[in-house]
Amino acid sequence: MKLFNYLEDLFNKKNFISTFMESFSSELEIAIDSLKALFDKHNIDFIIIGGAATFLHGYHRTTEDVDIIIKGNDFDKLKNLPIGYIREISKGTFRRWKLTDTNSLYIEILVEGDKFKNSVIPSFYSIDNRDHLIDLMDLINLKLSAGRTQDLADVEGLIKVNNLSNTFIDNEIYLSCWNKANRE
Repeated sequence: MKLFNYLEDLFNKKNFISTFMESFSSELEIAIDSLKALFDKHNIDFIIIGGAATFLHGYHRTTEDVDIIIKGNDFDKLKNLPIGYIREISKGTFRRWKLTDTNSLYIEILVEGDKFKNSVIPSFYSIDNRDHLIDLMDLINLKLSAGRTQDLADVEGLIKVNNLSNTFIDNEIYLSCWNKANRE
């Protein structure tokens, strides 16, 4: 009987996680579509990076925000955006806000050249992207250079879910992540 209860609990948790991830996926899609419409209307180009990009590249984990990179000369345009609900977290810097309401995901803005953790945000033009999404290799390189625990866990997850080879990126930290991802 205990085995049956354990299997039933496991099944219910998987259903909960699956439903939760579907809900998050929908919320992320709405946030990105809203961001695209708003930024396209005001001629602000952007590239999605961070946890949202990790999710869109197949490694599914949640995040509380959509991290984006914009060009340095587009930063002043942010002040003129007609945003319905802004919850300013960063004391007037326009770096972290919400698009519509208190339930939407935060938008976290990084500007090319900004210092972030152990790295510098690369030039907007040096990042390959398709439809505003950073490509997989650039995403992994960005996460490796940041070097935070969550970033390295994301690299491991991306390696696994995308079945990447140990030579995908020539980097010792990448190889360490690849070894961890392929132990199981």
